[in-house]
Amino acid sequence: MSSFDPGFFEPKDPVPLVRTALGSCFANGWAAFVTAATLLLPATALSLGFSYVIGRTGALEELMSVQGGQIDPTKVNMSEFFGSILIVAGGGLVVVGVWLLSAFSAAAAVGRMLAERALGRRYGPAEAWDFVVGKAFRLIGGGIVQGVVLFVGYIIASIPASIVAVIVIAATGSMASGGKPPAAVQAISPVLVLPILAIVATYLASMPASVAVEDLGGISAVFRSFRLVSGNFRRAVTAMVLGGLIAIVPVGVVQMVLQFGFQKQLTEALGAGPGMLAVQGPATILGLLTWPILFTVQAFIYFDLRSRQTEADFTPYELTLEVGGELPEGIQDPFVGSAVPGPPSADHSTPSDMSRG
Repeated sequence: MSSFDPGFFEPKDPVPLVRTALGSCFANGWAAFVTAATLLLPATALSLGFSYVIGRTGALEELMSVQGGQIDPTKVNMSEFFGSILIVAGGGLVVVGVWLLSAFSAAAAVGRMLAERALGRRYGPAEAWDFVVGKAFRLIGGGIVQGVVLFVGYIIASIPASIVAVIVIAATGSMASGGKPPAAVQAISPVLVLPILAIVATYLASMPASVAVEDLGGISAVFRSFRLVSGNFRRAVTAMVLGGLIAIVPVGVVQMVLQFGFQKQLTEALGAGPGMLAVQGPATILGLLTWPILFTVQAFIYFDLRSRQTEADFTPYELTLEVGGELPEGIQDPFVGSAVPGPPSADHSTPSDMSRG
């Protein structure tokens, strides 16, 4: 019979939470990392293929040239122009959709793995894969709902960003020449949009684990995640930002350096398709290595928020009821009134870092 890990059921401040998540991602033979990275492989391969296609066809370059005023719109071949739109928009939509579903499944699988290990059970990538296959429809539904909420958040955030950009352009006359907006104007959108998306992502952080642990549907998981974060937003967003600094910022830095510093040289030296792959590929592959860390942080945010609830207990007994299986050692069944004897050191004064098998 298993012995539970009390560290999962105790509140943590954001920094210790992220530190524990980082260790847990690579503990137990890198089980959580391997699980998440494996589930992200199809989306990563599709993204790399898409990068090659848009470089090979020149679709993205054509659209950017028209948008930046480098090509006279009256001289554009409309059939080729709409073909470029179809390649970029259609292909991009497929890539984003597959990535969102893969990421949601990976985050849910990590959440389930950590829940099982919180109860002292051995749970590796093979068991996580079986879980994903068995809950495929539920995970797909959850991923779709999460994607819709993120998209709505992006649209809402884009409205004030667009208004501010138009006002700045009108006031400064920066588009009078018909050229490309200056960098200051282009920076308005990310400066205003990213914080709002970070807030939305924080309220959705517990959604994958809610589906995996509590077996909720997509809509129910959204409300569950929002309820968990409410009242503890500062802690949750701090942990998400710290996790994002580890998992997302390096990817963005690599992407920006290659795109703005070496894209012209790489495409000239390697050709359009391979050059675009060389520009986009390193950041895409780096994301495959860093996103599992953020998924693990999300799972620990879920455990932390549940441990802080006042309206419901979060104990090994409650968790066992949700995921199934035998009660861990030392946990009392309140309906039976007896506890399974635990080991002499069952008090565990410090949270575990999950370095045990």
